[in-house]
Amino acid sequence: MVSRIRAALTDLRINKRRTPLVIIDEAHLLTQAMLEELRLLFSDKMASESLATLVLVGHPDLRRTLHLSVNEAFYQRLAMRYHLGSLDLQETIAYVRHHVKVAGYNSGPLFTDDAITRIFEYTKGLPRRTPALRRAQRGASVNQLCHTALMAGLIDQKSTLDESTIRKAIADIEHD
Repeated sequence: MVSRIRAALTDLRINKRRTPLVIIDEAHLLTQAMLEELRLLFSDKMASESLATLVLVGHPDLRRTLHLSVNEAFYQRLAMRYHLGSLDLQETIAYVRHHVKVAGYNSGPLFTDDAITRIFEYTKGLPRRTPALRRAQRGASVNQLCHTALMAGLIDQKSTLDESTIRKAIADIEHD
């Protein structure tokens, strides 16, 4: 399998003069065997000219996995590493509003500014929580708190979610 993929990447790179981009989302779920296959696939020409650009996207667990000694050869071949941290208040506001818009809601603001500020304060701007973070600390992500607030707002038949709705959602999350 690795040889066929390598042949296809080589064809794209050399014959078609294209630089393939391989993106693996949820890369923290890759097994050790899969990481080894990737290392073998991209190790052939990594030192001089890569067959493709590889982008691994995943939770912080991915970073810990790549730091294991068994993955040292693969980790050393990574040209760039970037860790996306928590969002600041303005980014959290934009994040929530964007998701509300993508969901198709366009009847004015769904969450008040005070509500989003409270969401930010409680979640510390963390969009999603990883399993490791769930085990390490209590709390919720922006996504989880907004979802819980939507349910609380639905029960209370609210068309706009305010800080009191967020407080109810937080109480519900902390009760679990």
